[in-house]
Amino acid sequence: MDGMDIYTVITTLLTLICSGGWFINWKAKKRKETAEARQTELEATKTEQDMYQEMLTDVREHNEVLRKFNREISAECEQLRTRIAENERKIHEQDDKIREQDEKLSAQENKIATLEHRLELMTDMMCGKSNCKQRTKVFLSPVDDDSFTPKKDK
Repeated sequence: MDGMDIYTVITTLLTLICSGGWFINWKAKKRKETAEARQTELEATKTEQDMYQEMLTDVREHNEVLRKFNREISAECEQLRTRIAENERKIHEQDDKIREQDEKLSAQENKIATLEHRLELMTDMMCGKSNCKQRTKVFLSPVDDDSFTPKKDK
């Protein structure tokens, strides 16, 4: 082999090594960029996932607040139903008492009307002068006058 052939072989080998190194370096750089892009994508996905987890936590807390509010409203409604039932019972009792009082009032009005009728019957026999010597003691007996009917206001 000549010195020229060796020189050509060495140059060819150096060229291959140098150009092959560039290819390897380029491949490594590409892989690094791809890895960085994936890492960025993973970080963005992690951020989204954290955001969704936060939203889920907020929704759960909100649902719990709504459930608690619903329980409170249900309890208050039950108390109101109980109070309404108690008030209705009291109203019925008052209605019964009013009905009783109306009946007693009607009986008293009838009694007063009867007494007024008796008084009308007796006025002809009484003297209006306080010092009248002709005044006599009058004994009142119940009037059995079935024809008497008290006047009702219409």
